[in-house]
Amino acid sequence: MASAEFNLGIRALVESVFRHRKKSIVACTLPLLLGTGVILFLPRQYRSEALVFLRVGRETVGIDPTATTGETISYHQSSRESEVLSAIQVARSRGVIGAALDRLGPDVVREEPWADRPWPLRLITTLTAPLSAAFDGLRAIDPIPPRERAIIQTAETLD
Repeated sequence: MASAEFNLGIRALVESVFRHRKKSIVACTLPLLLGTGVILFLPRQYRSEALVFLRVGRETVGIDPTATTGETISYHQSSRESEVLSAIQVARSRGVIGAALDRLGPDVVREEPWADRPWPLRLITTLTAPLSAAFDGLRAIDPIPPRERAIIQTAETLD
């Protein structure tokens, strides 16, 4: 008897979904369309991030521990690896990339020429051209200046 009641429950559920299919479709697509509209047309908010490069110099290493007059601060010797990683982060920072592009010009950073690509990539580029045109139309809603586009592209490809 329990399986008959279970089958009846599933059948009633399926019938209910088919009976209200228009409402179900609207209930699913309306939030998607609303979210897409919000993403496309609301003003953008940007976040800023700053990195500080601190390097302990010789002046703090050579202090005589008996010469302190107040509270002492423990000094942790950092490794050479952390200094190298910090220098890499500074080199990858937006400010350094922006300064380099200001000296070279944003035209230095551009996509590869289409004719120089191997034939599979040319074929993929040709097939995805309509999709690329649609994305260009969406990018036109919130245009990015050429300098900013060059900074973003350089930061993404910097290794």
